[in-house]
Amino acid sequence: MSKAVRQAPWLIFLALLLIFALAPFEWMVVASLKPADEQLIRGNPWWPDTPHWANYTNLLASHTFQRWLANSAVVMISTLAISLVGASSPDTRWPTWTCPTAGASSSLSSPPTCFRRESFSYLL
Repeated sequence: MSKAVRQAPWLIFLALLLIFALAPFEWMVVASLKPADEQLIRGNPWWPDTPHWANYTNLLASHTFQRWLANSAVVMISTLAISLVGASSPDTRWPTWTCPTAGASSSLSSPPTCFRRESFSYLL
């Protein structure tokens, strides 16, 4: 049996899974392009007959959306700043391990001992 034949069921499964995962996002985009009175009317559910772009202009012009967007930006920038400060702190570095190289006097039956160069006394 060839490799393509063996992989076909798996690829079909992945394609169906991808369609299943992306369908809600496509539905949201389509719903955003329909006027409010056509949201639940039967018809072509996959694409509107005439896209209604005024929904986006109304959203971007609304003061509440601008406030929500500003609040999200403040939270994002604050989280990023706190993460960068925390990650650059010397107390949060990864421990450094030192393993002496195996010399002529060491045997292959006992591997070299590794030890940590830095102690984490601040945790005590």
